[in-house]
Amino acid sequence: MDAFGAGRLTRTLDALHSVVYFLPEADAKFGELGLDSRTHYFAGRSAPIGADSANVVAATIYNFNPRLVVRAIPAACELASPVAVTRVESIRNSDGRPLHAGHAELPWPDNPLAALWHAITLLREYRGDGHIIALVANGLSDLEALITCAATGIGFSADYARRLRGWSHDEWNPAAEGLISRAFCVVGA
Repeated sequence: MDAFGAGRLTRTLDALHSVVYFLPEADAKFGELGLDSRTHYFAGRSAPIGADSANVVAATIYNFNPRLVVRAIPAACELASPVAVTRVESIRNSDGRPLHAGHAELPWPDNPLAALWHAITLLREYRGDGHIIALVANGLSDLEALITCAATGIGFSADYARRLRGWSHDEWNPAAEGLISRAFCVVGA
């Protein structure tokens, strides 16, 4: 498969995967555990690795402002254990890929749609963990990674990315200027 086709497939599968985080039904189910939509996103992504540390969750999810994660974790674990969260959510080489490894340890669902979601999640987290490996190896911080992603024009705009991931203009602008000075990218604030 060529790079264009792989990217297109990834974006399609990501859309299917992310449904569980944004559907009203998911909000209701996670709400029964006491989790709001922002908190259940972080709890759902990190529950398979048993993370109850905001630093661990911020490191594995990577491009969210760590302060945003701190507001959600470990409070989410006090409301609902990672085991309880993985019950709502219903390739073995995971070296250096903690989110993939955690999801790979979960049992395969019997329901075909849930099994499809689980398979897509494994692919997504394997790819996402790989991105973090590459970003760290190339000296890009969490915020710099988000800025370069927004600069591609694929996905969301810089302003939306900044707001969604919890970064202020005072944090974004110097990081963008630093990337420009290092010749990584040019992006609006």
